[in-house]
Amino acid sequence: TTCAQAWSTLPATFPLVLFAFAGFEASCSLGNQIPNAARNAPRIILFSFFFTLSLVTILQFIFVGALGCELAWVTDFREPFARVIEQTLGRYPEIGAAVLSATIAGIASSALGSSYSILSSNIWNLHTLADKNLIPGARFFKKINEFNAPIWTIVAAVCIEIAYLIGTEANIYILQRISASANILAYSVGTLAFVRISRNLPSAEKITAFLASLTCIALVYSIFAEGISFSFLPYLIYALLLLAGIALHGLKRYPLFSR
Repeated sequence: TTCAQAWSTLPATFPLVLFAFAGFEASCSLGNQIPNAARNAPRIILFSFFFTLSLVTILQFIFVGALGCELAWVTDFREPFARVIEQTLGRYPEIGAAVLSATIAGIASSALGSSYSILSSNIWNLHTLADKNLIPGARFFKKINEFNAPIWTIVAAVCIEIAYLIGTEANIYILQRISASANILAYSVGTLAFVRISRNLPSAEKITAFLASLTCIALVYSIFAEGISFSFLPYLIYALLLLAGIALHGLKRYPLFSR
């Protein structure tokens, strides 16, 4: 019964797979800085996808092999590490405590590095939009200082983050679901485009397009499963942000009061 309960929670874990798309997001935001992007960007996407997904799979196998269905009762990210270390170093509590502390410190350092990477990616996303004159105030936001840093997009990103922290009281759940929704939308749009062009491609590409479509369906289902189980609020917030972005882009391209 416990194992059945663990399997029943599988759909809610689908958004975790989206971390494997980090290369896709980074390549889109930093594409203009990748040498020979037409050739190297796809390689970066495939390499990052394979590398990240491999690490996640290995980590999951380690935890499942060591703890089994006990994972269904884990409520904190530190518990699996603590239990595995306790099983392997139970006779040496001092060493186990030191290893656990080092592990948690490594996780914190990794999270800090990932946060910096995401912040940098979003900053250059905004700068790219400004550079292409797709947002209001583009002339202001695309300025680069003497250190080749888009200083005003950095200020804008910091203001947005501070507003989020104050408005949600640092609720990480909402941010995770918004990020998952954005990745699912981007991946789905890319998949639909590939499905369309695959009509004139060999059978192998058509099979790939079909499998990618199934992946999109599974990810979209995970959104609804998560919303039903917990809350649709994060997805509503993302929808409002998306509509606001579309409205800003529309006002920039089609001014209401043009001369």
